[in-house]
Amino acid sequence: MPPLQSHHRSFFYFHNMKHSLFGSIVCAFVCNILLAACHSDETSFSVIPSSDQTIVWLRPHTYFVGYKGAIRSVEEYKQFTEDGENYDTDIIRTEFDAYGQITHYNPTGTPSARWIGMATESYYYEYDIHHRINKAETKMQEETISTYTFHYGSDTRFYPLPCTIGEIPLLMVQGLIDVQSNDENFKVTITNDNITYTTTENTWRGTLMHQNTFNYAPNSLFPKECIKTTSRNDEVLNKEITTYSFNEEGWLTTTEIKIYENNELVEEQQVHYHPTIPLSPQRKQVISADGITSNWAYEYNENNWQSRVLYQQEETEERELYQYHKIDKQGNWYEGEFTWNERVNPAHWLQTFRIYRNITY
Repeated sequence: MPPLQSHHRSFFYFHNMKHSLFGSIVCAFVCNILLAACHSDETSFSVIPSSDQTIVWLRPHTYFVGYKGAIRSVEEYKQFTEDGENYDTDIIRTEFDAYGQITHYNPTGTPSARWIGMATESYYYEYDIHHRINKAETKMQEETISTYTFHYGSDTRFYPLPCTIGEIPLLMVQGLIDVQSNDENFKVTITNDNITYTTTENTWRGTLMHQNTFNYAPNSLFPKECIKTTSRNDEVLNKEITTYSFNEEGWLTTTEIKIYENNELVEEQQVHYHPTIPLSPQRKQVISADGITSNWAYEYNENNWQSRVLYQQEETEERELYQYHKIDKQGNWYEGEFTWNERVNPAHWLQTFRIYRNITY
């Protein structure tokens, strides 16, 4: 792996565990797992169980993030050039247990100096003997600032979690009967028809309430919709309704999203997902309040890695390219080159850059 350059600039991904991102999961897919690594000669960590579970949500996390083999940890960063100077990002570190579940995720690394106001949160996860998450913690410089604990019963239904796990945009667990938090402003309600996560916040203008309700059809294992609302003093400020379609194995096949502000429809989205690559879109369409239609098409190579994104709006066409130059013996890429485009994704401010992974088995 090439050495880190002398010019260092810090960038990060901010994950807020209090406020779920489920209603807008599609935005995270375009930048699946950035970054990079060298081959390790260490003895194999373990043997990951087969990924042929009938229900996709019972498979290990490594399956969702696209890793092969028994991975112990991944350190990743990207290098880019700006105004003639070379820069590299903070190292993002993800650790796994022997089953393939994420146990630690640090998206900001440990640089020698940080900009004032930058997030420094890192995340820790624990699991029971059935590989179900039973604890999720957010820490800031070793101080615990948020904790969720999860309890299970015999229910066969799959429930989305109230927090993200690593970079996976959506995860569901089977048999959840209760969630507790050290945040007294958080609560969960589970009925025969739905699960609701509620977080309240006291402001100078009154009580702000964020609520995610996942509704289920009778005898259904997976949610049919999520209604996400933000309200103040019982007045709904905005609302987002996501309708889900799953197949019998739990694969997410489509989502339809309607976004309202002040009771007015401001945007509609529809996403169709790849049939064999979990949580990976194939087509996305967004129709704005003024009738402008935008379309995205996502392409993947023979290794199921994203290779190209095409964006069209009226007469405009833009694209992003993803190339993978080095692959290790386990079948994981550890050096690549991405070409991003802000028109394709406003969060992609970089243009062309190199990605490196340091993978330990």
